[in-house]
Amino acid sequence: MIISAPKGTPVDFLKSFAESKRTFIQENIKRFDSKKKSEYITGAKHRLWGREYILLVKESKKAFCEIEGDNIVIYAPFGLEQDQIKNILIEFYRKELNRAYPAVLKECEALSGITAQECRIKNMKTRWGSCNTNKKRIWLSLRLACFDPICLRSVILHELCHIRIPNHSKDFYILLNSLDKHQKETKEMLKTYESTY
Repeated sequence: MIISAPKGTPVDFLKSFAESKRTFIQENIKRFDSKKKSEYITGAKHRLWGREYILLVKESKKAFCEIEGDNIVIYAPFGLEQDQIKNILIEFYRKELNRAYPAVLKECEALSGITAQECRIKNMKTRWGSCNTNKKRIWLSLRLACFDPICLRSVILHELCHIRIPNHSKDFYILLNSLDKHQKETKEMLKTYESTY
């Protein structure tokens, strides 16, 4: 186990603290491991563009993923590990986002009058988007494919505004507020997400 603590914290104190939390730590490790194992098996729930689907894992020589009615179906060779099945789903989300974002980006650029030189997708754990203002490049989180497309639009508008105003100053929010009337709504939607990717 690794413990992060301020420099100079006595080792005896850290050992005592960890020991006092032993049951809590063990229970949460078990809960996390259990959840991790159950995310990529038949019956698990996953979202795509704001809609919930049931995951089905079916045996196939070729690995791929598609939507069939109310199911996200992953076809995979027998014996694949959970992490390998997870990667098939991640690639499916990447394709979905790559298919969807160009039209939304074009619409947002026309609305804002701000153009990105490039847009890329990244499996970001802590951000929905980011912007390299010098290169006018925006990055979108892979996880946006799980949400209603209005969230993708809000994130793109946010990052485009950073091309013009690189910080979160008052002027930045004046510009963003003039372009995106759905910020509060999308912010609440994005808060509901518990990352598993």
